[in-house]
Amino acid sequence: MTYLGDVFSIKWMEDTDREAVMNETLEKQFEIVRKETKTSHVLQWGERSLSKMKVGEFVGTKQSPPSSYGPFEDISDPCLESSVAAPDVPLSIFLRNKEDADDLIGLDFWTNQVKELQKNRTFVESRMAEIVKVMTGDKDLTAEMMSDRHHVIRDYNCHQQATNAWNDICFDLALNPYAMRMVHTIVNLCEHGFSASEFTTTAHSVCTHHGITGIQ
Repeated sequence: MTYLGDVFSIKWMEDTDREAVMNETLEKQFEIVRKETKTSHVLQWGERSLSKMKVGEFVGTKQSPPSSYGPFEDISDPCLESSVAAPDVPLSIFLRNKEDADDLIGLDFWTNQVKELQKNRTFVESRMAEIVKVMTGDKDLTAEMMSDRHHVIRDYNCHQQATNAWNDICFDLALNPYAMRMVHTIVNLCEHGFSASEFTTTAHSVCTHHGITGIQ
């Protein structure tokens, strides 16, 4: 199985193909693509003063015939129907290979791959949960901090220092991509008044495992 692009990229290309790019502004395109992208948070970056410029000034003026470039209703959108969240691509590949296995040896192999991946992910989650539990001392607050509810980052120093601690003490983020999925918890902690020094101290006591790599 091959994954050729993310939903945001495809929606951007669909919009560019169907719109009159010399009339459409970057701002309008951003709003359209953000509305159509259902699987991730679309944000603006860079020099926002460029938003009034025309898309065609960046992609050229040649226009394709607007045949089948959407927009599509969610229920019939081929992009959304086949999309997989980027962090779940490894698991999706393992599950598909398991389904396609044509003998017991292959089935056992891919079943074990799925189990190992899920076990490793659970371990990452358990380390963050233990850190939060020690810091908060409260079961309900731990669940709230672990929830995937995103806060606006205001305390950048806390966020950066605590994330560095998570990377340096617990899981190298470059070598364990799944550990990135726990960073929202650090945002929650920092925005609820917990400090980076508390996180760092607790991480030292919780993350006593040896160096681990390859947790996807």
